[in-house]
Amino acid sequence: MLAKNGVVQKAEIKKRLGLAQDQVNQVLLAVESDSNWKDIHAQTEMAIMTLRKATKLLARYHLEVCIVGKHRKMNLPITHEDIDEIMKTYRYLN
Repeated sequence: MLAKNGVVQKAEIKKRLGLAQDQVNQVLLAVESDSNWKDIHAQTEMAIMTLRKATKLLARYHLEVCIVGKHRKMNLPITHEDIDEIMKTYRYLN
């Protein structure tokens, strides 16, 4: 189940990053065509929101698949280093 969930999460992350890339390209085109700054600002904000969502998805993936999944698969105890990594990664979820 965890592996299947990881595949779905990776697909969603790639989708979000691709969308952000398209949005950034639109911002660049708007700047090159001397569009109104308000329009450029709005497009930039949309790209930032999409990148934030992708970052949250990446952090969640890292927590669920990389850290916790590794320990479940190998039946290892959680170490202090793991807890530090979880705390650092958790900051990206807020």
